[in-house]
Amino acid sequence: EKETKLQNIIAARGTVKAAKIVGNGEFEDFIAFSIYDSKPVYFISMACEELVWKQKERKVWSSVLGKFVVVPFLCLNVIDDYNNKMNNVDIADQLHGVY
Repeated sequence: EKETKLQNIIAARGTVKAAKIVGNGEFEDFIAFSIYDSKPVYFISMACEELVWKQKERKVWSSVLGKFVVVPFLCLNVIDDYNNKMNNVDIADQLHGVY
């Protein structure tokens, strides 16, 4: 049963659901989307103009080669922008909650 659950999680990984909500004058357009990794992650954005996959790279340890190798992966542009352009705002918010 545990193995079946793990297989379902692996099969769902990378699943994206998205919707564009069109404003009616009282509010602006926004995009809501979710992406499933090991758990679902939800985003709502009024700043997103398009939702596209970006190819990125990261170093991963290869036990076969005994060294780090560069591995390509896909990331949504909104997530990449959030991770790289928030100027540590999210980290500050997390630390604020501790004190």
